Amino acid sequence: MIVDRWRWYHGTSAVHAKDILADGCLRPGMLSLYDEWLAPRPDAVYITSSLELAQAFAICHDEDGVVFEVSSPETVNLVPDEDSIREALMNGTVGGGDPYLAAEVRKFWMVAQEISIEDFNEALGSTVESLDAYEYSEFFHKIASAIALDKPSLALRIIVSSERAAHIGSLKILGTVPFLELASSQTRLRNLPMEEI
Repeated sequence: MIVDRWRWYHGTSAVHAKDILADGCLRPGMLSLYDEWLAPRPDAVYITSSLELAQAFAICHDEDGVVFEVSSPETVNLVPDEDSIREALMNGTVGGGDPYLAAEVRKFWMVAQEISIEDFNEALGSTVESLDAYEYSEFFHKIASAIALDKPSLALRIIVSSERAAHIGSLKILGTVPFLELASSQTRLRNLPMEEI
C-alpha cells in the first residue's frame, strides 16, 4: 500500500516540540496549535506525508517551529483529516483541487442523510449554520470516521490526495527534520491563512 512506503511528519511549535521530545511520542490529547475553529480530534494525532506542509504547520504560529518524522502509521488507524472533509463538502475540492474526489465525499454524505443532489447546498448550509464550535468540529470528525469505516478505499484516496491524515493513537518520534531550503516557499506558506495550508 502506498502510505506504508511514505515518510510521515508532524509540524509543531518550539514550545510543543519540547514536550513531544521529552515524551518520545506524539500522543492524542497533547496541546495543539490548531484548535481555533475546527478543533482536533481528541483521539488522534495529525500527520502529513508532505515535508513542505509539515514546515508550514511548524512555522504558522512560531518561526522557530519544529518538524518531526514519525513512525509509519498502521493504515487501519488512519482517518482523513477533517479539514479535507470540510474542504470537500464546503468547497467541492480535496487536496490539490480534485473535484471528483470531493464529489464522492459529497455523495457519501448525501446518501447517509438521504438528501438529493438538488437539496445538497441547502441541507449542508442549514446543518452547519445551526452548529456551535464544538458541534461543527464533531460534524466533520464523524463524517471522516464514517468514511474510514464504511469506505476505506475512499478514505485512503482522500489521504493520498490531501497528503494529511489523523492517526488514531500515538506515534513514535523518529527525530527532527531539517527545514528544506525553500525560502520563497516558506515565505509564501507563512502568509497563507490556515484554511489554505
